[in-house]
Amino acid sequence: MLAGLKRSTRTYASQWEMLFCASGAEALQIIESSNVNVLVTDMRMPGMDGAELIEAVSIQWPGLYRFALSGEADTALSARIVGLSHRFFSKRCALEVIHQSIQRPLNLVAESPDF
Repeated sequence: MLAGLKRSTRTYASQWEMLFCASGAEALQIIESSNVNVLVTDMRMPGMDGAELIEAVSIQWPGLYRFALSGEADTALSARIVGLSHRFFSKRCALEVIHQSIQRPLNLVAESPDF
């Protein structure tokens, strides 16, 4: 999934600064040390799953936009992020829908210097 997302977002390289990581722990380190506006996470990751990552981020960085991707209909896992994620995508979702969803909060950040 990570490789596919990297490939699909190449056309946005001049507009977005993108950082990719393979684990939730690495994502938390990046968010801690960088100016991150949007998090897109897979629900299934080694170690910390996407729900745990979204839970941690929603507490420490409540203003960060949080999107989750899942290829499986795991109701228990999905239920854990209801109210904590801003959007949930099926991996079968059109990539353009994901791209547009990422762009929306970035537009808000760009329009509001105090955001």
